[in-house]
Amino acid sequence: MNENILQKHKYFVLLSVPIMISVYFVPLWIIIMGGVQFPDPLEMLLYVYDIVGGEEWNIYTINDFNHYVGMGKINAEAMPELKYMPWILGYIILFSVITFFHSKVYMVLIQLAHLTLAGLAGMVDFYLWLYKYGKNMDTTAPLYNKVFDYQPPLFACKQIMNVRPCSWPHIGTFIMLGVAGIFIYIAYKERELHLKK
Repeated sequence: MNENILQKHKYFVLLSVPIMISVYFVPLWIIIMGGVQFPDPLEMLLYVYDIVGGEEWNIYTINDFNHYVGMGKINAEAMPELKYMPWILGYIILFSVITFFHSKVYMVLIQLAHLTLAGLAGMVDFYLWLYKYGKNMDTTAPLYNKVFDYQPPLFACKQIMNVRPCSWPHIGTFIMLGVAGIFIYIAYKERELHLKK
């Protein structure tokens, strides 16, 4: 594992840097809320550093709905993870730069572990946030009795009264999966070369 990787694989590592930088500018996740009162579905976009509406007023409308059913207000402060997620991504990007200059097989494997752990941790953390968000409801809200014990979906659509929220990964998540694929490819090809020696 202390061998140098091939020159072309070094450039694949370098290519991962601008690709990952682009994740700062695109959403990681999208939640769409459609229903009778939302003929034009509302969108909530999760970036690595913020939560915003597809349209500026979308978040305000979603928060109005949440107020009546007893759910908390959605904003960046509701997810403290957004304060350190940009730094985690920055570290992973920096590690790719280091791997380009110190191009050893074990560095590729470490970066692959970074990507895997960050992805899994992010998914678990988002699921737990959704779970707490759905369970910590205001029991005095006007419509609480109609929606109590609601678990917002992570990968799916789930009805709440006459509203249907759907939650799906967005382009930023697919970009990071693509970067992980680059490192899986490098690791696989380097292993093939090692076995032929």
